[in-house]
Parts: sequence; C-alpha cells; structure tokens
Amino acid sequence: MIFMKIRDAHKFSDRVVDILREERIKQGVSQYQIALHCDISKSALSYIEKHERRPTLYTLAIIASYLNIKLSDLIRLAENTK
Repeated sequence: MIFMKIRDAHKFSDRVVDILREERIKQGVSQYQIALHCDISKSALSYIEKHERRPTLYTLAIIASYLNIKLSDLIRLAENTK
C-alpha cells in the first residue's frame, strides 16, 4: 500500500483548493456565489481558500461541480501540479 505523509496530504489539499480558487476567479464567480451554492458561509470559504481550514470531500465536490470541473479531473490536476 502507498501511504501519504500528513505533510504531503496537506500540500495536496492546498493544491486542490488553489486550483478551485483559480478557476473560480477565472470564471468570474464570487466567493458569495460558491458559498451560497455549497450552503457554507462566505467566511468559511475564505478560510478554505487561505488554507486555514480543510474542506471536506463533499464540499470540494460541490464546488467543483458548480465550476463544471469533474472531481476526477481536479484530483488529476492536483497530482500533476507541484
């Protein structure tokens, strides 16, 4: 089995969030719009985007869906981004 170190898992999570944030900005979508769609507060999304909170897989999936990104593509992008 392959296990990811905690530090590496945090870096991977940060890359996933960065990709979503960059795509949100590229599409001209506000934090408020994403937060409303995901049923989370705008401040919670802000904390996630600043890497101060770790999003759940469910939250990542909902954000990705709103931005028309397949979760599998998001994971692949994060794996290939350093």
